[in-house]
Amino acid sequence: MKTKLFNILIINLLIFFLWGCFSTPKERRDIKSITLKKVVKTSTDEGAFYIIDGIREYQNSLNSIKNLISQGFKIFLDTKRLYTIEIVAVGDIIPHGIVKNSGKKSDGSIDFSPLFKEIVDDIKGADISFGNLETPYHPEKELWRSIPFSFNIPLEMLEEIQKTGFNILTLANNHMFDQGVDGVKHTINTLNKLKIQHIGAGVTHSDAKKEVIIEKKGVKIGFIGYTTIINNDQNNYSNTKTPYINRYDSESAKKEVLSLRKNSDIVIISMHWGDEYHNFPSQAQKNIAKELFSWGVDIIIGHHPHVLQPIVPKYRENTLSDSKNISNKPIIEPQIVVYSLGNFISNQFFDVNSKHSRHKQSNREGAILKITLIKKNDVIKLDSYGYIATLGCKSDEKNYKIHICRDDKSTKQSEFKKLREFLGPENVYPEAVKEYIKPFVEIFNKKKRKKLK
Repeated sequence: MKTKLFNILIINLLIFFLWGCFSTPKERRDIKSITLKKVVKTSTDEGAFYIIDGIREYQNSLNSIKNLISQGFKIFLDTKRLYTIEIVAVGDIIPHGIVKNSGKKSDGSIDFSPLFKEIVDDIKGADISFGNLETPYHPEKELWRSIPFSFNIPLEMLEEIQKTGFNILTLANNHMFDQGVDGVKHTINTLNKLKIQHIGAGVTHSDAKKEVIIEKKGVKIGFIGYTTIINNDQNNYSNTKTPYINRYDSESAKKEVLSLRKNSDIVIISMHWGDEYHNFPSQAQKNIAKELFSWGVDIIIGHHPHVLQPIVPKYRENTLSDSKNISNKPIIEPQIVVYSLGNFISNQFFDVNSKHSRHKQSNREGAILKITLIKKNDVIKLDSYGYIATLGCKSDEKNYKIHICRDDKSTKQSEFKKLREFLGPENVYPEAVKEYIKPFVEIFNKKKRKKLK
């Protein structure tokens, strides 16, 4: 207890020291009256939260918060990690021929680490790192020859995925039967050996439908994976003891989601859905999202189109304090659907000939989704969400590289600009957004009520 109190004291002293050093007298005058009132009314543990809230509420009075961060205020903001959970999620991991060949070195050894070099810190730094493994692994089938539309990932690449920090993958996708039912078995057994958790496929039907719950900092985060598309469907729907890919079915999905809702604080559903190379969700995707949200799902992470689709917050009508899900547990606000995270690792560099795609090379675009949760007073709150923009880039047939937006200062900026303009702000604080849109929603509802009269 003494150690805890000492740590709290040091953190708070550091906060006020940095604030004194890097803010101007005017900034301190503008913020301290409201902020300090909040701080003294609560515990020192929560003081940091209210200072951050104050900074956001009065950000107009802070001429350059970026300048504060660059000068040292970042140390203060990093103390927040003691109380937060960060989830990152990526799009499609597809081992096309060029991607596999990039791991071969001149001395005959295999090394896939360059593929992940620029994003490894982001993946490892998160509490939970999630991705869509759009390929099976079968050691007895051809691993290195590129067969169009039929994938098989080398073991060395799976091992690198594990080293990079991914701790949960979805297998519910249209390519999981590319190496037959045995490929499903080998994939699952190998991921188990590597201690990578997985959803959406199993050696039996019940295994495929099984939820995965990861507990971090006292918060239970539950996952289930579904797909609406399966190539070469080898699901044996009459024999439940056979390997199975979890195909979305509204009736059974409802039971599974409601069960997960009771056992979890946060429910995340992975959906493999939509139309390839369409930058906007189909009506079918929207209908499924509506269903999932009505059952208490908090976050939907989408894959399959191989291009980006929007990140959309769905604000609940109730306030956080009185919002309850079907199991009478507090739920976060807002709900978020990410219709598609695009390609993460692939060799899709061809021009997209689709009137539904924003531009010809939109299949090179991807995003690393970042979600930050805070648990306060037994309520789970969404603090922020955003993304890191990525582009698939290659220099030649042997060298494949992912370029991260913020690390690429001299090239590809026009492509990154298109990507950002489509997805919007790279960081969003829902509470602030909610306050901003509230007046507009009220005006809209007023007009709606008038029309009904």
